[in-house]
Amino acid sequence: MIEVDHSGARLFSHVLAGTAVHTNGVAVDSKDNIVITGFYESSINLFGETFRAITAGESGRISGAYLVKLDARGQVVFKIGSAPGSEANDVAVDASDHVLVTGASTGNAGFSRITEVTEFDAAGAGLRLFEMFPASGYGRGMAIAADACGSIFTSVNALDQASPGSALRAYVIKMAP
Repeated sequence: MIEVDHSGARLFSHVLAGTAVHTNGVAVDSKDNIVITGFYESSINLFGETFRAITAGESGRISGAYLVKLDARGQVVFKIGSAPGSEANDVAVDASDHVLVTGASTGNAGFSRITEVTEFDAAGAGLRLFEMFPASGYGRGMAIAADACGSIFTSVNALDQASPGSALRAYVIKMAP
């Protein structure tokens, strides 16, 4: 990740090193802090600290979610290398600067996914965790947003049935405050 000024001069840069690191979402809060989320397979070096994935995914894939918040100068405010779930696909910040993450955790069958939305306060403490089971229970939160009234919206891709060849459906779910 890199931040540049208007002339293109680099202000700061960081490399998220590890095995199959995915950066899926970025958001900015009211204080210009930057929040980044994604997932990795096996391990990630997250700003000097190594985290190892512990959640089994489909086809034996081991993955872990991460969440990091940087201040406007690129300094770490908080980092969570083992965020809830096994993948994080998007991040948003609400009007109270709470951080919202959507993705998935491993289902009880060991290969399916359960849609998750997690809310953190501005300092990174977990506030709420929502697990949703649209359709078959095999789903992933793909995008997230919040409105000024405190409602959280997430888009979800989910299978009708947890079996090969099942139809993939799209949902938008609203969680009222």
